[in-house]
Amino acid sequence: MELNLRFVRLAACGVALAFGAVAAHAGDYVLELDGKPIQLDLDHPAKVDLGNGKSVRLLLKQSREQTWRDGTLVFKHAPAFAPSRRELGHGIVQTLMATPAGAEILVQHYEHTDPDAMVATIQKALTEDEVGSGWKLTEKPTTRTLGDGTVLKGKTVHTTHATDVWDREIVAYAEGDGGYLVVSAKSDIASEPDHAMIALFWKSLSLKGAVDETIE
Repeated sequence: MELNLRFVRLAACGVALAFGAVAAHAGDYVLELDGKPIQLDLDHPAKVDLGNGKSVRLLLKQSREQTWRDGTLVFKHAPAFAPSRRELGHGIVQTLMATPAGAEILVQHYEHTDPDAMVATIQKALTEDEVGSGWKLTEKPTTRTLGDGTVLKGKTVHTTHATDVWDREIVAYAEGDGGYLVVSAKSDIASEPDHAMIALFWKSLSLKGAVDETIE
């Protein structure tokens, strides 16, 4: 399929913007009890008067793993690394998840473009600055089979410069006129939470709307 140049730039721009910024989210929660709003904070107990001398103690906690669902895209993540969703236009929806240390997960869903054709484009968007600065790049074909049976194909890309090292996996799954492109990235200084985020993502990822509820 011949790709529209403007479309390709849009998808690549979305990748560049996504990997250049990470959003942090925090806030209060409101529980409505019999029509009465009750403000709660995570891990902070609250006492609620029920009347007639009765009260209850409420405590709001987060699960160790949460499930992200967007259409047929499903995966699990720790509460600290909340995914964000953005519509880029032209039938592209992007989901981003990242750690403060720089490990990143990017998923782009295409409605009208073969994602296999985007692997090289996204690779260039992620590595061209490094290559232009003298980094050494090596790549090799890779295949990843998900728990739902989906097979993704693409590349693993390794870039090095002095003491800096980046490992990226860029794979795609085509379905009908569109499909998914998935990127995971981490540096050699990635911490244990970084590795855990990426490992849990790949272990739980489904592109067919399924989720393994046995994952802890």
